[in-house]
Amino acid sequence: MATLLVSDSAQVRVFPLAASTLIGRHWTCPVRILDGSCPLYWLEVRWLEGAWGWRTLGADERTHGGGAALPAGWRSLAVATLRAGRVRLSESTWIELVTADPPRAHLVRLLDGGLLDDDEAAAWAELRADIALPLDVEGDGGQAYPDGHVIIRDGKAVRVHASGGVATTVATPIDLSRPGVFADVDLAARTATFANRAGQVTARGECARVLEVYLQARRIDIPAGGWLSATDAHAAYQALGGSPDATLERLSWERCRLRSILSRAGVAGVGALFEVAPGRDARVRVSQTFDR
Repeated sequence: MATLLVSDSAQVRVFPLAASTLIGRHWTCPVRILDGSCPLYWLEVRWLEGAWGWRTLGADERTHGGGAALPAGWRSLAVATLRAGRVRLSESTWIELVTADPPRAHLVRLLDGGLLDDDEAAAWAELRADIALPLDVEGDGGQAYPDGHVIIRDGKAVRVHASGGVATTVATPIDLSRPGVFADVDLAARTATFANRAGQVTARGECARVLEVYLQARRIDIPAGGWLSATDAHAAYQALGGSPDATLERLSWERCRLRSILSRAGVAGVGALFEVAPGRDARVRVSQTFDR
């Protein structure tokens, strides 16, 4: 994930970058500067078709920074070095790019702007490379949260930052919506590995055990078609060594978690991993056997 180092009157902090990030003194800026000499809206940092760029929104005459000139007043923003890369308002107020990866969907705490790591975020949403989904939509990408959406739960609030549909480099050639992908689960190690002839990705955690529940049902065709109700899947999960205290909802959460891990590892077509039968039963199965 791309990150920005920000010095504000000698206080240095690190912020994740969304596809577009506003920097300034106003409370609506994700990167808020407390220096009283900073404009309400000082800079915008944006992903510009394959690279990061910056432009001033205020204090043009006091802002100093390099980078190649781009159309519409933008300048390129490269990873800072000892000699170049900072955009300065003063000696103590400046920004610099730490990592230049494309933007990824992420969640931040509304209270302090802190980034939720993947494990924390998994309790709030299904995070993929470019979008965040409600946990209860079973991976339906058409119901993704809009960029900037605020989720409130148990007196806490987080903001969704989607990547704005930015096309990122595919880390692996695996596409779960296509044939030729196989899956192996190691219950002892709690790993699920998806692979084809060109590469592989491994997900770790209890989501591997949940995947094995659905793989077994689909491969032996019991029940017919591998369709499992929540109750049947829960019983099979516990028979495979799952926690006896796990709730029915735990399986849905683990399916979300598995899709998140795979998507953020560069796997395509994760929305096609599981299928949900229409009707009231809410039966679920894996979309294919993923046999070798």
